[in-house]
Amino acid sequence: LNVEATRLFDGPGKPVAPPYASYYLYGRLMGPPTIAANQFYLSKNALPESDGSVPSDHVAVELGFMAYLAKRAERAFAAGEIADARSDLDASREFIDEHFFIWLPRFIEDVVRGADSSFFTGLAELTVASVSWDRQWLEALGTEHREGESAGQLP
Repeated sequence: LNVEATRLFDGPGKPVAPPYASYYLYGRLMGPPTIAANQFYLSKNALPESDGSVPSDHVAVELGFMAYLAKRAERAFAAGEIADARSDLDASREFIDEHFFIWLPRFIEDVVRGADSSFFTGLAELTVASVSWDRQWLEALGTEHREGESAGQLP
């Protein structure tokens, strides 16, 4: 799996599926999508823990940001801080719609097409399905929120 991961994501030479938004949206690494990802992170007072060797638009960093927002929303709901929780859920929905889902499907296609191992094919399919389910859940929550607001209720 180590050899396969290196071939798929790192090279040598041109990797089969570079795991960076900039590659898919800009044609090279460290482009405007990296800055856009950082702006999303900063808008929620979050910066990836990194020594700088992994760009902010790496798929794992972006998935980590979504997990961070979900955890913050969960804590805010538990503390009765409904507006903060809604803000984090809205930010997650915005991040998926305006950034992550613009490039993720092409990355997943490259992984599935280029993988020799069913492990990476399955991981790619699980990733896109999980983000899709998360997006559907966020939309349902948003609809529930808007309907509850008009009725004067909280979710």
